[in-house]
Amino acid sequence: MSERSAYLRALQQAVQAHPGCATSICLDEPKHLEPEKYEGKDQQGRDKRIAQAVPNPAWKPTRDVALCDQAIANILNAEGYAVTSKPITGSLAKKELVLRERWRLIEKAADDDQHKAVEAAFSLLAIAADDKLAVDFQTDGAKLLADLLDAELIDADDQAAVQALCVVPSAVTAADVSLALRGPWGDEE
Repeated sequence: MSERSAYLRALQQAVQAHPGCATSICLDEPKHLEPEKYEGKDQQGRDKRIAQAVPNPAWKPTRDVALCDQAIANILNAEGYAVTSKPITGSLAKKELVLRERWRLIEKAADDDQHKAVEAAFSLLAIAADDKLAVDFQTDGAKLLADLLDAELIDADDQAAVQALCVVPSAVTAADVSLALRGPWGDEE
């Protein structure tokens, strides 16, 4: 199964399971096909038969399918479905912490071998000094920020601000929802 097919299947399950999407799901589109041709016990078999069916040109939807799909996409995006994270350069993290007036504390801690966060502070300075280095502070660099937080070099708002720089927002589209609900999914044989 391709990455795109897996995404569409996961999106299909998320839409069908989400209580907020229930009123916007517009699945009456397949009714223009003869039901005996697409009814089946397994979801994938049903999906395959729907995708391969020939539509009836006289069929008119009872609701605006595109508006329903957009409403579902809006719900999922608002709730952060499929939000991911990405690495950022150390200089971007440094800029955020400089603007929050925390960078000097981190520099002092990196120079103090007795400071409990000396390693975390030194690591952040090294990352900031080399723009070829990038860290995802949501995943790989989360411990580094947690150590700085524990040592009170940054506070929870500073940690959240740096982590927010790594967030890639949800980008579910109405077209994704349409494909997820009605196919083709790319895994049909």
